[in-house]
Amino acid sequence: MKKQNRKDKHLQETLRQMPEVRDHLDKDTLFRRISSKQRIKDASHKKKWFAFWPIMGSVIALGLLFVLAPLLLNGESMQRAGEDSADNASDRANRVEESSGNETDRPEMFDNEKERSTIDRYDKTQHPLVVRSSEKNRTVIHGAVADVQGQYVIPLSFTAPAEVNKNDYLNELGQYMQEKAWGTSHYMFGETSFQLDEANQQVKATFPENFLPTKQGSSGSYMLENLLASMFKPYQVNKVVFTEEVDLGKIGRVKQLPLRSGKVVYKIHKPEKGNRTFLIEVPVTDQTDFSAALDEMKNDEKAFHVSGSVPENTNLSVSDNGQQLLLSFRSNKNVPKNQELVTMIDAILMTAKRFGYEEVRFSHAGEEQAGPYDLTEPLNVPLGANPISRSF
Repeated sequence: MKKQNRKDKHLQETLRQMPEVRDHLDKDTLFRRISSKQRIKDASHKKKWFAFWPIMGSVIALGLLFVLAPLLLNGESMQRAGEDSADNASDRANRVEESSGNETDRPEMFDNEKERSTIDRYDKTQHPLVVRSSEKNRTVIHGAVADVQGQYVIPLSFTAPAEVNKNDYLNELGQYMQEKAWGTSHYMFGETSFQLDEANQQVKATFPENFLPTKQGSSGSYMLENLLASMFKPYQVNKVVFTEEVDLGKIGRVKQLPLRSGKVVYKIHKPEKGNRTFLIEVPVTDQTDFSAALDEMKNDEKAFHVSGSVPENTNLSVSDNGQQLLLSFRSNKNVPKNQELVTMIDAILMTAKRFGYEEVRFSHAGEEQAGPYDLTEPLNVPLGANPISRSF
């Protein structure tokens, strides 16, 4: 404590010995100087503050850029991806539309030109050729027209409810015929009245006045008989009874006509000016066996626009087991494909029906399915040929 006192006294003595300093500035001048320095100091502080904001703004902007850039880039990427996806989808749709617009523009679908021409030939069959026996609670009303040259019968099948009165529908068939569109001859019985009597296996026919089938030439009477047989033999009718005598040319004037159900094979008929394909009945002799029938079904008749329903290189061995026809492909290399196979089966089934068979079993086809047909099982013969889509 004493030591600190001595220092204080020494400091006081030193200050007393300093020279006297006098300030000659008046108070107002001194105030202005002090005020001026204060303003300079304040201004300097303000400049520093304002200089800080641009730097701070740059820092904030950079921060925002780092935060938002990934989001912006991701959004743009997603937009591009969406646009690319839409473009790709559009391209795919265009490719599908182009490819489905014309199947024949894709030759890779066919192994060779021969196969392609064969498929093109049978793809023209746009309508079903038979009424399959699986049609439940339906019955077939049978009609028939001749080809335009009057050589062959074209059977027609109209489906109706099973419980109908067949006579009502038989007498309305003319309303449903489209001979001009089909490219066939005119329906001969448009003005004829039929009364079907299944119990007595006959049908009564009333022809219009001046009905004369022989006006179509010598084949008129022959075609009349075949048309009536095609329409009524499926009902087990054995004869037609006329209400008035009918002039049948060489047969003479008759009051009734027995109907015979001769053997026929079914071939393909595409009328020159028609819009659809038919199975057509081609008569063969009663001595014809089924092997010979298959050979006949390979033959074309170009003059009448008839083509074979069995391909030339198809070889089938034939046997039977009662009312079941057994057909075996000798080589599955020559089994028809696609629609050609289905058409061949349709024609064979109808032909088998006219030969008295109820079922057909195919073997060694190399395939288990052909269109609607299960080739692992016996196939029932159809109810009729050439179904007309316009039902009653």
